[in-house]
Amino acid sequence: MFQDDSSDFEWVCSLEDPNLKNEFSGFEMRLIVSVGDEDFLEYLKNWEQDNNRIVESGKMVMVLEEADVFRDHIEIDTNKIKGLVEYDDSQASSEILERRSLAASTGIHTTLVLRVSLQDKAPPSAVNLSEDIFGDQYCLKSQMSRCSYGKLEIKEYRQGDRCNVPTATNAPGVVDISVPWNTFNHNKDDVEDEVIRIAKEEIFGTSSLRNCADLVMICMPPGLGSFVAYAYLGHYISVYNNHWCQSLSAQMHEVGHSISLHHSGQYGGGSSEQEYGDKQGYMGYSYNQDDTPAMCYNAAKNYQLGWYEGKEGEIDPYTDLCTGPTRFMLNGVVDYQNGSPGAYVTLKVGGFWYLGFNKASGFNVGTQEAKNQVTIHKKEGSVTSASKSKIEADLSVAQSYALEISSDLDLLVVYVELENGKDAVVELSVSGSAAMACPSEAPTDAPTDEPTDNPTDKPTDELTDAPVEPPSNAPVEPTNAPVDPTNAPVEPTNAPVEPPTNAPVEPTNAPVNPTNAPVEPTNAPVQPTNAPVDPPSYRCVDRGLPRAWNGGGRFNCAFYKKRKSRQMCKHNFLFCHKILSSH
Repeated sequence: MFQDDSSDFEWVCSLEDPNLKNEFSGFEMRLIVSVGDEDFLEYLKNWEQDNNRIVESGKMVMVLEEADVFRDHIEIDTNKIKGLVEYDDSQASSEILERRSLAASTGIHTTLVLRVSLQDKAPPSAVNLSEDIFGDQYCLKSQMSRCSYGKLEIKEYRQGDRCNVPTATNAPGVVDISVPWNTFNHNKDDVEDEVIRIAKEEIFGTSSLRNCADLVMICMPPGLGSFVAYAYLGHYISVYNNHWCQSLSAQMHEVGHSISLHHSGQYGGGSSEQEYGDKQGYMGYSYNQDDTPAMCYNAAKNYQLGWYEGKEGEIDPYTDLCTGPTRFMLNGVVDYQNGSPGAYVTLKVGGFWYLGFNKASGFNVGTQEAKNQVTIHKKEGSVTSASKSKIEADLSVAQSYALEISSDLDLLVVYVELENGKDAVVELSVSGSAAMACPSEAPTDAPTDEPTDNPTDKPTDELTDAPVEPPSNAPVEPTNAPVDPTNAPVEPTNAPVEPPTNAPVEPTNAPVNPTNAPVEPTNAPVQPTNAPVDPPSYRCVDRGLPRAWNGGGRFNCAFYKKRKSRQMCKHNFLFCHKILSSH
């Protein structure tokens, strides 16, 4: 259980098995108290370190040699703890499984508000509580629907839905319960147990309020202490102190615990800041305001909730990043349905880090920190484990942050620019001995084309013909000699003995074969370098639910974590729950 007026947490056992409850006289929740040399919380911390995993509230069983059970608490010597094991529901009865069913982060959750009046004190009116939880523009019902995009709907309990008990007049979802006690001689734990007993046995007539509602909100009167509120991590009950039942942030915070969200803190500062110091979303501090602030949850919680399908990314820095920058785009939760293609609402990097863009507009306009900045959160454990998250860094444009992924790998996150008022562009790169070098780029120029000209043609002109006209004939008759004086020769000179030279016998032939073109041009490269073959790896987690058993002299306790008020132990016999409370 987490009590949100303190940074501490406690563990309690919930005796929802009717046989155990009757045997141990009525109290449904029993605080686990350490006896012996080692504190119980220290034991769990050491167990987590030794086993490299988170102790999950309501999902594991503690096996004990023995324990001393008292009216309102259980004393445990850590030397008598045999171990912690995964809850196995295969042997649990259907009745126990129904009671053990943890509040899911999706679906329709019928919600019952129990307004508790004592003889001397009373909380706000049933009508006001109904409006502030179910009816206002900004309330648990409307804001949960906005942040989840309808994947988690809060529905007020109504008579006849699952049980036939009427609600208070003009107050859907609210049932009045009167406890015949005064505040001065009873504490909140006593009153809570009595309220649950009256509700089950005298009003609803059922063995479990889960038969009537998925979530139960108990609104206490003033005068029972200075606490704000508390809830059982992964369990359906949450408790509020007087007017805090009307606070939007307290409602979203405690119901956040019911759907297995742990606190969001920061590194450094006092214990309160380390527990609640992340003010970007509802799992940090709560505010004494009715309808404000309007915001949602941080990037680590968003990934755990699974509300942003298609916009949840995961990358392995060892195989998906290299020494050069790789670009990613982030959108705020308000742009989930109209974001840019390929953008992420939450990006998981490595085992524990989550990147997001905290856009301060619309139903997230009231975020109290890192407005319009890129955020880096760390959350240990599996994706779905109910573990704390802490703000690692928040970046403005041009700022960067280095993460040590391991001793041989560092990750650099750079917020490059904001495009279109909604697309936060970041660049991720790695360094260190385990960093992968970026592959060489494929050739960008096309290979040289093969020759396009054909070889030179053979000569096209034909040979010159022989002379057209034959040579002139010799004179037919010689010129007569002059009559007088010198006599002409007796016979004239004959024509030339041989005819003129004939035309050439054969013209010179053209070349026999022209020079051939090159046989084959140089080929282009066969294949450019391929992009990396494998897509990013994804992880899944196999989880069970807690159970316990009794036999052979052993006492088994499946437990829940609590924050300074109560933890729920659920089991066949003992289930231990962690109780979370409010600042």
